[in-house]
Amino acid sequence: MKKSLYLLLRDISISQGHMANIHNDELVIYFFQEPSLDVNDSFRIHIKISKLDITIRFSFNERRFKISERGESKLTSLFNEFKNQANYKGVFKIRDRYGDDDYEFNFGFLDFLKKEKKSFEKEELNAFSNALSFDHHILEEDDYIVEDLTTTLHFLEKSSGCVIRRIPNNRVGLIQKYNDEQLLSFDTLKELAAFFNKCFNDATKVRKKWEIILETTFSHTFRIEGSCLVFNQWYYSSNVNELFNKFTDSVAEAKDRFLRIGQDYKQSFENFLFEYPQINPSPYISEVKLVPNKDLISFQLLRYNFSLLNKRYTLKLTVEPMMNGLVLEVGRTSKVFNLCDSNNCEQIFDEIQAELGTFFSRVKAEFLDTLEVLNTSQKYSILDGDLSFVSLIGVDRYRFNRIPPSLSSISLIYGEPSFTIRSFTKTEFLTQLRTFVKLDNLILEHLPTIISHFNYVRKYDKYQVFFAFKREKLFIATPVGNFEAVFKVNNDSSIKFVLLNKNLSYPIHTSAFFETVLKAVENIEKHILLTYIFDSENQNSSDELSQIFSRYTVDTSGLFENHTKYEMRELTEEIVKIISSNRFKPLNCSSMFEFDNFKEKRIIEFVELLSSNKVLLEYLPLTGAFYIN
Repeated sequence: MKKSLYLLLRDISISQGHMANIHNDELVIYFFQEPSLDVNDSFRIHIKISKLDITIRFSFNERRFKISERGESKLTSLFNEFKNQANYKGVFKIRDRYGDDDYEFNFGFLDFLKKEKKSFEKEELNAFSNALSFDHHILEEDDYIVEDLTTTLHFLEKSSGCVIRRIPNNRVGLIQKYNDEQLLSFDTLKELAAFFNKCFNDATKVRKKWEIILETTFSHTFRIEGSCLVFNQWYYSSNVNELFNKFTDSVAEAKDRFLRIGQDYKQSFENFLFEYPQINPSPYISEVKLVPNKDLISFQLLRYNFSLLNKRYTLKLTVEPMMNGLVLEVGRTSKVFNLCDSNNCEQIFDEIQAELGTFFSRVKAEFLDTLEVLNTSQKYSILDGDLSFVSLIGVDRYRFNRIPPSLSSISLIYGEPSFTIRSFTKTEFLTQLRTFVKLDNLILEHLPTIISHFNYVRKYDKYQVFFAFKREKLFIATPVGNFEAVFKVNNDSSIKFVLLNKNLSYPIHTSAFFETVLKAVENIEKHILLTYIFDSENQNSSDELSQIFSRYTVDTSGLFENHTKYEMRELTEEIVKIISSNRFKPLNCSSMFEFDNFKEKRIIEFVELLSSNKVLLEYLPLTGAFYIN
């Protein structure tokens, strides 16, 4: 319909000697007061057409026009013809100012506009004003505007509200200012006043209820859609009706009930924590209060957030009007309780309360189950209170996140590939933890003696294996290469001595740690050297000398420089002859903490032994290299 009105007014203006085009939902008429072919002799009329009114705006080029009597007559003729041909019942609206210039109409066009405007009598407006039950102000512009001075009804705002106009058939229209397609019509102003009063009473009732619920004022908008009052706030809107009032009352009841119940649960749970001080969840957040969501009427009632043994516990209860009810979040799951679809909110509240009870019962059961784990871990000073390596899964279920990082020999201890994936029962977990701690102690205590045995005490033989360290890793050094060695704790808490990348493993018993490790290394020695003994290509004197220096420095490098006149073969033979006829005595090294001092003494002994036999060595600790002088 609107398009046809634009086309009709365009055609009429062209037929009367003007120029016109339609652009961006606007008709622009180049209006000529006198016949002319020069567009500069025209001024522009910008026209917006709707079912209810036609808005007229004039604009002029740099030449100043004086609208003549003939010009006003042609204006009146243009719009009269349009009105008659279109049988148009709307009104014509025009502003008094156009930019910075005032243009006065003195020859009848204003009379035409005033005749088109259908005004209310003063007595009608006074009666209408007296019938309104709220503080207001009535403005008369192009239309009539009722301004709600209480700022309750936002569709009655001066800037962007609704306007009142008499419409055809002597009815009263309530038109949205910037959407004139939205029209409510009434028989009389009295009927319109009754509609306003009902909207105001309903809005006031809702506003007061929500301000009591939220314990503060809140930003809100009351507008109308069709003939319905709508409560609107950001993305949430709802018709203000019996259902919305029932929802509001249910929210108020939920707030009172769950703040009270939440406080009871909070007190009970904190009493439980006080009874078991070793259970210390951290961080611990417990909120039982109304926490409004900024700029929204949604709000939080309960929030619990705490962790124990790397298991996080979260619970949050919120009121979410966009979801028509309450949302309970427990961990990563959430559940919506729709208050609008239920005829029995008490049953919903009972269900939520049962969920809260289940949550705290489960938490207490799991926390009590951790007591033995917490108490056991406190017995081991090596753990230093660091429980980052364990995660609580549930009652009697635990998982290792990693090997306890505070173990002194952490770089030498491994677990199975599934070690950090699978869960353990509490008994299995504690057995595994004790095994780690015991193994760590055994390594600290016995590994220096084991290294001393293989690297120093036993008589030299070039086919022997020995130990070496590099970057906190332990290696078995052999004539065919160095292989990383670790102590592997299986998921059943058994221990194996493993040569990585060689698929060799040997059982270790904590009750005979020294003996079983010795036996494992001897078996490795037999296995690896079988091929080497018969491989003459590998029997190089330079390699053997490097092996000797690695052996007596417990290092993998075996670096040396020959500054003598002798060939490598001759030097090797001489050094082998010396160390084969001289054996090192055992040195007391009580733990790995003293191993660096132990190694330093052994290197000094080694250098002195060769020097006393006329092989002069200089050892540089920074590079780990020997200089043969």
